Amino acid sequence: MSIAFKDVPNDDISITPYIAHKTWNVTDETTGSYGIKVYSAISSSTFLSTGSSAAPVIFTSGFPNPRWIRDGYERYGLSHGVYNALTWRSLDVLYYRPNRYNFLNMGQNIGSYIPNTVTKLDVSASLLSIPEQICGDGIKPKSIAIESTGVGTIRDDGTGYLISDASNTGDGVGDAIVGSTFVVGAEEQYNVGDVFYENGMVVITNTGSAYTEVFDNFQITFKGTHKIIENEYRCKITERDFMVPTNPTAMSGSGLDLLATNFPTGSGILAGFVSSSDFAPYITTIGLYNDEGELLVVGKTGQPIKNSQDYDLQFVLRFDT
Repeated sequence: MSIAFKDVPNDDISITPYIAHKTWNVTDETTGSYGIKVYSAISSSTFLSTGSSAAPVIFTSGFPNPRWIRDGYERYGLSHGVYNALTWRSLDVLYYRPNRYNFLNMGQNIGSYIPNTVTKLDVSASLLSIPEQICGDGIKPKSIAIESTGVGTIRDDGTGYLISDASNTGDGVGDAIVGSTFVVGAEEQYNVGDVFYENGMVVITNTGSAYTEVFDNFQITFKGTHKIIENEYRCKITERDFMVPTNPTAMSGSGLDLLATNFPTGSGILAGFVSSSDFAPYITTIGLYNDEGELLVVGKTGQPIKNSQDYDLQFVLRFDT
């Protein structure tokens, strides 16, 4: 194998970002295969107790004893090894509290939610966590559809709200819906939760009886957003470039045993069969190297291509990163 190097000018390099959306269809039975997890979130204003109403809360240097905190969290169970009470507090701090306490909104009552931000995080919620490997750079807005027993179809409205059509909830379910309602055309709809697209978080905040079990038996369809970089390198070979082979088997002299440890030991002079003016090597592989000489990309031709003494050749390497 012979290797020859040539710089690729910047004008022959094209790097273009491209946004792709991949559709995923997952059920409660296949979530584990994709690393998607369902968590329960339970609020606990008494998380510092040990389960006994008479048990005191012990403070040390102004902070509660960690044992009491741990015991308090344990009262509310775990989901995938995470305390449900801790999940609720994490949701509150990361997503809901910033949209509830707005010091610029002094006319509102303390604890009220800023309009058009998120729904109300009540005493419990259900969380569907989609890993980055699946959702990529985030869930595509207005791509979510959740089918669940008893609630029909839940969709995201493209702004971060999960909405449920009243017409899809079934008899008796509408009475169990808790939260704000709005009308689109002649159809009444309900905000039942939120989507945090960039983080792959789908949260059902509605505490109605039909919604607390949404993720027990469900199917979700959504699109992940994946940024793909399209790379194109045009490798030009002018006439008579790379016409001299450096393959050891093309050299004259002795010691050309390919099984030898230190070959070649020949003269370094081209053998007669490659010294003809009609001879031209064949190109089978093109590699892209960085400035440190490290091989980054390898391109293979479909078949060996003979180099030319009469015209230029151009090879185009395309790959995605």
